[in-house]
Amino acid sequence: MLDKPPAPFNTDFYAHESTDSVRGAAIRVGEVIDIHLASSHAVSKVPHRFDTDCVVPNVPADPLYVLPRSKFTVHDHCGSHVANSIIDGLRLVSPADAVINVEPSKMKVSILIPNSLDMKIKLFACDGDLLVTFRRDSGDWFVFIHIFSAIKKYLRNNCALSVESH
Repeated sequence: MLDKPPAPFNTDFYAHESTDSVRGAAIRVGEVIDIHLASSHAVSKVPHRFDTDCVVPNVPADPLYVLPRSKFTVHDHCGSHVANSIIDGLRLVSPADAVINVEPSKMKVSILIPNSLDMKIKLFACDGDLLVTFRRDSGDWFVFIHIFSAIKKYLRNNCALSVESH
């Protein structure tokens, strides 16, 4: 007899009694929730979001600076809108124990999934468009590629942004 495949997340969650809205979900370490499971997405703690007056830095002119290979361009949009949309997408695809840090002065979002992944997402201005770069500092390549693809898909489909792959 075949065993059932494991559920994508445990049924443990916390809800506020008056609104019955989900405040958190527990999943096994290293798992990533599919973006289509919007009703059961993980909730991460985000200290704050990007303000509309945040300035997107230009791509560094230093010839020794090398852009990561995992990148895409977003056309004709405000940097803070794209960065906040990335945070929203990360909240959908990240497990509950993920930690998301926001650095508005550098237009950078860091995500740490314990025992699984440590990555950075930076935005740069490039010829009137936004260049979104993803850098894996350590951890699982599979989880990194899944988050990269899910964020690109989220920006294109859910936020109606014009995204061009490199």
